[in-house]
Amino acid sequence: MEEIVGALGTADGLAYHRRILDALKCRDGALVADVMEEHVVRTIERLKGRPRE
Repeated sequence: MEEIVGALGTADGLAYHRRILDALKCRDGALVADVMEEHVVRTIERLKGRPRE
């Protein structure tokens, strides 16, 4: 995970984690799942778009 944060930074992850926590506080399991999936997909897309070192 440190490699991912090093490559992509923290802004996106923090924003997604905030949204996930808000959905958890509202006890909205469907929203939690949707935001988690969006977060994982976006992270993978961003990593694929980076040049290899």
